[in-house]
Amino acid sequence: MTVLYRMAGSPSVVGKTCPFTDNTAAWSRDAITWAYSTGVAKGYTDTRFAGTDTVTREQLASFLYRYADTPKELQDKYIEACTNLTVAGGLGKLSFGPSVQTGSGLIK
Repeated sequence: MTVLYRMAGSPSVVGKTCPFTDNTAAWSRDAITWAYSTGVAKGYTDTRFAGTDTVTREQLASFLYRYADTPKELQDKYIEACTNLTVAGGLGKLSFGPSVQTGSGLIK
């Protein structure tokens, strides 16, 4: 969540509330509060976010989709984010995107 929060410019969360009782880690508190307040993340339950759990592909896809608002924007932001974070280092935009199957060794 912190990556998306930083991509959004780390906006202030002053005055925003977050219902997750497990949102206590200083390094991720603002990011999780931001994600909840913008609708990017909904949590496991109404009061549990589970920020230390491993994120599944399905959860990541949901976060990215909600962050992007539309599928076209998702494609552009996903490709840009992955390129910037060197998740797909060395691959051009034409060979990496939502419609390209991922395989072993793609994610570093």
